[in-house]
This record gives sequence, structure tokens and C-alpha cells, in this order.
Amino acid sequence: MIIDIHGHYTTEPAALHAFRDKQLAGLADPPRKPATTDLGISDELLVQSVQPQLDFQKERGTDLTLFSPRAAGMAHHVGREATSLEWTALCNDIIYRICALLPDNFAAVGQLPQSPGAPPEHCIPELERIVNELGFVGVNLNPDPSGGMWTGPPLTDRQWYPLYEKLCELDVPAMIHVSSSCNSNFHGTGAPEDARVDPVDVHDEDGLLRDDHVDGVVRRAVPAHAKHSQDAGSERERLDARARRHHANEPYVESFCGLPFRRVSLAWGQSS
Repeated sequence: MIIDIHGHYTTEPAALHAFRDKQLAGLADPPRKPATTDLGISDELLVQSVQPQLDFQKERGTDLTLFSPRAAGMAHHVGREATSLEWTALCNDIIYRICALLPDNFAAVGQLPQSPGAPPEHCIPELERIVNELGFVGVNLNPDPSGGMWTGPPLTDRQWYPLYEKLCELDVPAMIHVSSSCNSNFHGTGAPEDARVDPVDVHDEDGLLRDDHVDGVVRRAVPAHAKHSQDAGSERERLDARARRHHANEPYVESFCGLPFRRVSLAWGQSS
């Protein structure tokens, strides 16, 4: 089995974008705020919306995608903390529905209701909800909720520790992943290079932090119990060969997101 551990939902139904537009408009003009979070999105529409991702899986020989909301869409710097919480819960619920409808293709990874100036520990209730109640296997962690202004403390600051401790308690990893930027010096998904963290610096003994988009690569996990099928065998062999070239001296690890695998490999491209 090949698991793409970095996939985003970038083909959302129009109703989700319409809600977000109304939510943001309501910040300046409260009567324009959406009256309900019931978007009227059917299961059939959700399945139809992820056909591009399903096609990618077939074309590239991957078996499962760890699937999270659109990274740029998190936009933690917009609005207030309550804005982020409402939007985050809505996006996570959509991801949950997709993964419940297509459990053989997707496993759920959530966003957190981060907000500039808000303590990271305020994200813990939503983290507990999506892991304990919805079965999410990981989250995206924005190192800069200010949207490219970098006004908050670094990931090595002890302010983050309660959130890290909860991740360890729940045994789920966090992918370090920025969102959209309101600073022209930083491209939204190009900024993580400035946020790279040595896990030792934050006492991450369990290795629960992963950084993304580094040198334009995404990580793919190859489970130890995988059986290579004939139709996808060549693709898997190619990925394994690339993993050996890039990580010849990397030690083997035992699990990621609760899924046992024998190596983290690097491969160009993305499933979304």
C-alpha cells in the first residue's frame, strides 16, 4: 500500500465557498452573515467533487490519501477567533463526511481553529472532537496564524507546549503547514521553509511534527504489510527507489497516523 500523506480538498462544492464569502462579509456587515451552517451539500455531490483525487490515485498507483481542508482556505488571520472556530468546524465536518463515504480512499486530517494572538491551547477542544468523535488521524498546524506577518511566538516557544502535549496524548501527528498570506513577501504555501523545526528543539521525542512543502516535496508512507499489485507495482517500485536515493541513511520508523509502515519516502507532486 502507498499512502499519500499530503492531500488537500481543493475541489469543494460552490456552497462551501458561498458560506465563506457570506461569513467574511458579515464581519463588516453583520446582517450579511450566513444564517445557518447547513449547506445543503448531498453525499452524492461530495463523492462527485472528489473524482479528480480518485483519478489521481488510479493514475499514480496510490492507495490512500490523508485528506485535509484546502490549506490556503484556512486563512487563520481573517476575522476573530470565533470566525476561525466556526469555519474550522465546518471544513472538518465536510472532510469527515468524505472520508466516511470513501473510507478505502481517504483518511481524515483536520485544520485547527487558530487565530492571531489566541493561545494555541484554545485549539484543543476541536482537536479532541475530531480525533475522539470523528476518528481523524492528524492535523495541519499553522506556524503563523497571522498570515505571513510572523507576529506570534515560534513553534519552539513554550506557549505551544499544551497543544503538543495533547497531540502526544491523542497519539496523532501534526503537519506544519502555513495558510494564505497577507504579506507580499511570503507566498502562502512557500513560507514553511522559514518555519522548519528540529523536533529536538520542541522536545518532540515521539516525532509527531512534520513539515511540508520543503523543497517542493510531499511525503508518502509505504506500509510494511503492503502487497504490490501488478497494475501499480512499477509505480511503487519507482517510489521505493526514490526513497532509497533520498533517505539511504534514514532509520526505519514504526507507524504514522496509526498506520504501520516501513519508510517515509519523498516524491514530487501532490494528490490534490
